[in-house]
Amino acid sequence: MSRIHRGALAFCAAGSLVALAGAQVITPIAATGFGDFGTSPTATIDGSGLVGTPGLGASHDPTLPDNSWVVDPFFSGELTGVYELGGLYTVDGGFLWNQNNGGPDPLGATGVSGLDFFASTNGVDFAFVGSASFDQEFGDISFEQAFGLGAFDAAFIRVSSTANFGGVFGPGFAEIRFTGRLVPAPGAAALLGLSGIVVARRRRA
Repeated sequence: MSRIHRGALAFCAAGSLVALAGAQVITPIAATGFGDFGTSPTATIDGSGLVGTPGLGASHDPTLPDNSWVVDPFFSGELTGVYELGGLYTVDGGFLWNQNNGGPDPLGATGVSGLDFFASTNGVDFAFVGSASFDQEFGDISFEQAFGLGAFDAAFIRVSSTANFGGVFGPGFAEIRFTGRLVPAPGAAALLGLSGIVVARRRRA
C-alpha cells in the first residue's frame, strides 16, 4: 500500500511530481457514484472548497455537503465511484484532500483512511492497480496528500473503500486529482514517428 506525502514534499525543485516524465495533474471530467447526507462524488472534482492550485500544495476549506463526498455505512455501505479522465492516460498517482473537522463526524473521523484503485480503458472492464493510505485531518482545513500507484493506462478509474478513522459516518473525502500523461492517439503516434524519420533524413542530407 502506497503511503501519502504532504504538499510540496511530493515535488522536486521544478515543481513536478517525481515519477513519469511529462506528467500533469488530471482533473476528471465526470464522477459517478452514490453519496449520502446531500453529498456527491461530483463535488470531489469541481474544485469546490479548494484553495490554491492542485499539485502545488492546495488546501481545502471545511468539508460541507456541497463540497465533499460521504456515504452512510448503514445505508450505502461502501464508498465506491468511477472517475472518467476524458482520454487515455498513463497514470502514476494523484492527490487527495480528506474529510476534515467540517463533518459529519468531528476531528475528521469521517475521512477515508485508505482507497483501492481499479483501472479501465473502456469503462466496463476494471482491474485492480493498487491501494493508498491517507492521513486523518483533525482541523478545519484539509491539506494536499499525494499518493503513488505505479504506472498504468486508464481512461476510467474506480475507487473503493469502507475504512475511515473510527467515525460513525463515512468514509468520505473532499477532492481528488490524478497525475499522468496523455497517451497519443494511434494516428498521432504514427505522425510523430514519421516526423522523426523526416528529421533524421534531413540531418543525413
